[in-house]
Amino acid sequence: MISEQISQLAVMRAFALADALNSECEPSASAEDRLNRLEQVQNQMDSWSLERLLGSYGLNRARVERYQRASWTRELVSLDSLAVWPGAGGLPLSMCESSVIATAERVMHLPILPPRLARFIQSMNSESAATVALCGAIPLIAMSESLIHRIPRPGVELSLDDGSHRAIVLALHAPSTPVAMLVGRRPERIK
Repeated sequence: MISEQISQLAVMRAFALADALNSECEPSASAEDRLNRLEQVQNQMDSWSLERLLGSYGLNRARVERYQRASWTRELVSLDSLAVWPGAGGLPLSMCESSVIATAERVMHLPILPPRLARFIQSMNSESAATVALCGAIPLIAMSESLIHRIPRPGVELSLDDGSHRAIVLALHAPSTPVAMLVGRRPERIK
């Protein structure tokens, strides 16, 4: 496992990046088009202050406070060791109770997928390399379950705070491949 300290502001920018890219691109935009736009959007956001990030692209005060309570690292994490956000993208809560891998397996048995997830999976089928590159280029953000939920789900250590759709697509493509992501945990107390 690699581990590198990451600033809270960098995590907030990463969160805003995914939402900014979605608002900059049409829903029908290809993964290749999104990858091309990604660098431009990222370059713009790299200079943004916390004040400019607040309120933009879904980065609300509650999320900022949650991010500020965590100590952040970039780590390689196995997709079978973290859960998606409860009800991610309109999925039934019962599908989101265990690992990303289990959720991805359940998704493939749904008769109708939520629209955004359906687009991601369709993109994976039609332009696999670009979709995997896009999913890897926008950092997934995971946190200790106890930082996200007042009552942690049993058996879940880490939950995705952002990137559940991307994680599901990665799990369908390469379930055993660890993914580099930003991980927030409670800071260790100094004795």
